[in-house]
Amino acid sequence: MGARFAMILYVNRSGSTLLSRLLTEWFEDAFVFPEISFLLHLMLDRARGKIHQGQSLFDVVSADPRIDALGLDPAALHAICCRSSSEDLAAFLTELAVESGGRDAYRVIVFKFETLLYLHDEVLKAFPGLKTIHLVRDPRAVVGSMLRSDLPEKPGFNMARNSLIFAARHWRSYVRRASAVGRAQSLLTIRFESIGREQEAVLASLSDFLGLPTSRHGPLQRRYRISKLDRDLHAHVFRPFIEERASGWAAELPERAVAVVEALCAPEMRQFGYAPTVTAPSRFAMLRAYAAHGVQMLDHTFRTLAVYLRRTDRFSSLSRRAKVYLMKR
Repeated sequence: MGARFAMILYVNRSGSTLLSRLLTEWFEDAFVFPEISFLLHLMLDRARGKIHQGQSLFDVVSADPRIDALGLDPAALHAICCRSSSEDLAAFLTELAVESGGRDAYRVIVFKFETLLYLHDEVLKAFPGLKTIHLVRDPRAVVGSMLRSDLPEKPGFNMARNSLIFAARHWRSYVRRASAVGRAQSLLTIRFESIGREQEAVLASLSDFLGLPTSRHGPLQRRYRISKLDRDLHAHVFRPFIEERASGWAAELPERAVAVVEALCAPEMRQFGYAPTVTAPSRFAMLRAYAAHGVQMLDHTFRTLAVYLRRTDRFSSLSRRAKVYLMKR
């Protein structure tokens, strides 16, 4: 019997790396991939009828800026690609997992990449019986962190595109889509805050959902791998859960910013148990926030174009980015 697959859905800065570490440490028969953008590119090409194998597959996979987190020798990775095809992604990921983990087999293989939510139907076709875990975090904490977090692969750009409105709407759109997935198939929702406050209950729910026992002797001496690119971004992930981080947004975000986030996300916040805390902003305050958003998005767009146009693969990169953008619409 082959491995079963699970996917983590999450908005960036929601704690997916912490959850991945938890899965790695407590479930001996689970392998957890780092964020892998190559899977998104392979899925996009599959949807268009393009199949990669051999050198073509290796070119796509080795171009992933986080491929180093798998700890694979390039020759070993090339050999796996030469006997694999993106037509059977389940078999391909299984080979990568067992080679990376140094084992003969895993019962559950977990992968993640934020944008895969928008290809969920295609992902289900590629991984029949897929289990989906939705990790959700308070949007005020997510927005605050996105505004402070630079994109490792794009210095000078933060995850929020420097826009409070963009970050809040991104969180809202994502959890709405994830909720729709949950209405169509089995989905386990975990709140980030519960990882610290109710870890035993979180582990029990993951065990039931994935059909895996937790380690009997406490956390395993296995370390979840993080790409060199992301190490500064995840400086706290191997430390004990910091309870203050769950509510740190209250001191980090100005009240007017909190009010805007709550105004945009209030129904979804209540759905996941996050209570608004401040008075709703005035119409003028919202108009001012949207005006700033418009300027910030124009600035982001022009700077992004400038970055891509300096690349040698400018046309293929822009084409891929456009496909991802249209897919999200």
